[in-house]
Formats: sequence, C-alpha cells, structure tokens
Amino acid sequence: MGKKYCPEVQSQIQYYKDHLLKIKATDATAKLVKKTLPGVQIYCDYEVNISPTCKSMNEVKEMLGKLAKAGIMLEKFHASDTNPRWQLKTKDGCSVRLSPWWSSNDEGATCKLVQVGTETREVPVYKLMCEGEESAPTE
Repeated sequence: MGKKYCPEVQSQIQYYKDHLLKIKATDATAKLVKKTLPGVQIYCDYEVNISPTCKSMNEVKEMLGKLAKAGIMLEKFHASDTNPRWQLKTKDGCSVRLSPWWSSNDEGATCKLVQVGTETREVPVYKLMCEGEESAPTE
C-alpha cells in the first residue's frame, strides 16, 4: 500500500497527474508540428504552443498554410495590436496556438513592434499598520 498524504498534498499530486496526462496527449501533435515546421520553437502544456520569430505577415500565412495541409486547421483568430494569436485544432481535437514574436528592429522586417506612446498607471502602495502594536518582528 502506498504512503498516505495529507489531503492538500494528495490534491496537488492528483492535479499534476491529471496535468501530465494532458501534456502526454499533445505528443502526436507536437511531433506533427515539428515535422511540418522544422526548427520552430514549441512549448507543450494542455496545448501545443508555437512561438516563431516572424518578420512579416506572409511568414505567418505560409505557416498557417503548411499547418492546414498537415490537418491542423484554423479555429479562431485573436486580434491584438501587439500580439495577434491564431488558435488551431487537429482532427483529433488537440489545440495548437500560434503566437509569433515580432521584432522591433530586424532588418528587412515588414512587421515590427513599434512604440507608439506611453501609458502611465497609478498603482496603490500599501503598508501594514497595526494600531497600538509594534510592527512585525524582525528576528
């Protein structure tokens, strides 16, 4: 019989076992992506994440075309001024996310991440104050 763990530890063990199964389920898709887009950087968790460095939208379109020919089809596009993402899916339901990195100074790039302004935010600053007591012990 195995070791008994407290409920909090057992819960975390089960969480990681379940998560490991999700990661293992991406194996075939990860191999297909690496075969379809050699040299591209991927990361696997519950889906296969593709993060290529791109210089143009034509590169992205070319990748999407290759992935479609391999059976990884576009499901949804997430528009963004700084990080557009393409959500794809395989025939067996595995999710693939294409999130290109855009350079800010690559020579010959037709798409660049360019600073267009600044944004200032006020962030509250807190300090624990205890009435009638000394501050927290330091030793």
